[in-house]
Amino acid sequence: MIDSIIFWWKLIGLIVIFASIAIIEYSVIKTTRLHQWSAFKDFTEFIKQKEFPITVRAEKWLNIKKRLDSFSPSDWKLAVIEADVILDDLLKRMGYKGKTLGERLKSINPANFASINEVWEAHKMRNRIAHEPESALSKDEAEKAILLYEKALKEFEYI
Repeated sequence: MIDSIIFWWKLIGLIVIFASIAIIEYSVIKTTRLHQWSAFKDFTEFIKQKEFPITVRAEKWLNIKKRLDSFSPSDWKLAVIEADVILDDLLKRMGYKGKTLGERLKSINPANFASINEVWEAHKMRNRIAHEPESALSKDEAEKAILLYEKALKEFEYI
């Protein structure tokens, strides 16, 4: 009688042990596959990007700065607008919420963005260009705006 009780306890124990091992093994395999899939997905997303971050960023920024060398005020305006677009895109990618750059800037804690006041100044200049196309923009104003955007982009290590 006692032998049969011990036999059944051993049998139940072995079943529990094998079931536990199977569950652990299944979990490890699923977790490993999930991790591998996640790494693969990140890698493929990186490869699919049309921009390779460092070289394309630098090239975009150099093109903006080249526009300032032009004698055309429309090129200076375009440089300011393009710099604003780059900053807007960067803040979107960083997860800041809002429909516009202005809304995203309002959502930023100034403690996390030392040059936020300078960016506001440059963004106001961009708004003047966009909403008052007949307004004049001097080369000095454009250069100042680009320097302010540059300061912010360097702070976020974009350039």
